[in-house]
Formats: sequence, C-alpha cells, structure tokens
Amino acid sequence: MLALRSVAARRGPRLARLLSTTTRVQADDKAPPSAKKGLFTDMQRKNVLSALSPFQDVAEADGPPTAGGSKFPIAPTSGAPPTAAPSDSQTVPSPEVAVTPPTRTKKNPLIQENDRSKLPHYRIYCRSSNNNTIITFTDERGMPIAWSSGGECGFRGTRGSTPEAAYAAAVKIIAVVSAKYHNEESEKFLVDLYLSGFGHGRVTFIQTLAAPEGETIRHLLSTVTDKTPIKIGGTRAKKARRI
Repeated sequence: MLALRSVAARRGPRLARLLSTTTRVQADDKAPPSAKKGLFTDMQRKNVLSALSPFQDVAEADGPPTAGGSKFPIAPTSGAPPTAAPSDSQTVPSPEVAVTPPTRTKKNPLIQENDRSKLPHYRIYCRSSNNNTIITFTDERGMPIAWSSGGECGFRGTRGSTPEAAYAAAVKIIAVVSAKYHNEESEKFLVDLYLSGFGHGRVTFIQTLAAPEGETIRHLLSTVTDKTPIKIGGTRAKKARRI
C-alpha cells in the first residue's frame, strides 16, 4: 500500500486525494454507522481501486519499475544507446560450435598420371655448322632414336648448310617425335632442346618449331639450352681458307 501511495503521488494530486480517502475508509470500517457519514461506500471504493489497477504491478515491486513487469517506458541509461533484442530472422553464432576446416579432396589419378614433373625428358640435339645441319633425337639416357641432316635429305655439297636443308631435316625429326609420343605402346615424355653452333640451320630449326609444322610437339618442350662452346684465348685459330 505504501508503494501504491508513492506511485499515485507521482502521477497526480487527484489520485493522491482519492487514495488518502480510501485509506481513511479502510481505517474506519469498524467505526459505528454514525461515524461513517460522508465516507466512500464499498462500491465507490472498488471503483477507485479499479482506477488504480494499472499501478498494481508497480506496487507489488519494492522499488522503481523494472523492464520486465512495468507498463511504463523506462529511459535508457546514460552512456550507452538502447539495444534491440535480436529477432528470429537474425542468427547469432554460438561460441560453443566448433568450426570444422574444409576437407581436402584427393587428387585426380589422371592428373597424377600425366604429371609433368614425373615424365621422362627426351632430348633433341641440333648441331649447325657452316657445311651441314645435324639433328638427333635421343631418349632420356642419351641413346639415339632417330637422326636427320641436310645431306640425308638430298642436299649435297655446300647446299647442306642452307636454311632449306635445315628445314627439311627439322620436319623429318618433328614427324618422328610426334609419332613416338602419340604411339599408344610408348610412354609419355617431355623434350629438352640443345643447340650447338652458329650456322644457318640453328635459327631455321627454331622457326620450324614455332611454325605450324611444329605444333604437334611444341607443347612437349621443357627446356632450351645453348651448348655452343665459346673460345676465350685458347689455341691458334685455323688458317683462313683462300680461293
């Protein structure tokens, strides 16, 4: 009743007067009928109490109204803005749920079978001089498989060092390498190219590989190495030819 009186006192002087009158009526219930003249009847007292019913939940609590049971809005505390409760559509991650790392899938066996790092490296040696161009195709141990030259392709004498002779020899070796690679019974391999000499056939062989004629084995090239020996000092040079 004291809490109800304090709330009513804050809400207005009219409710305070009604409450004080109601309290006096309850105190004088045992008085004789002559003493109850001018006081509220039982029906009027019920009407007053029903008018104060919105403050009932506040009167039950001994202290200021709380957010759970109060029907009045509560001002937010200073220093922090009011936070809204998360709705059902918003999902809050639980700290107890452990995040599992993504599982790694196994490698495709076809990729492992055709892995370039595990394929053998066959070799192509191109030696071009002032008189001829010799091209040799060997396995990974250096054992010859096929060879070709300008003289073998029908270019005799000084014609063996011409770009036409080097082109004919290069086309012949490219056909052998392509047939070896696409043979179902033979193993797959890569090709390492070794160049030697400064003849005309050196540049012609590289241009043939870059042309449509070398498209069948171009993807097999792994490395290109120049093994031309360079003389620094050394012995006396050969006497120049005089005609």
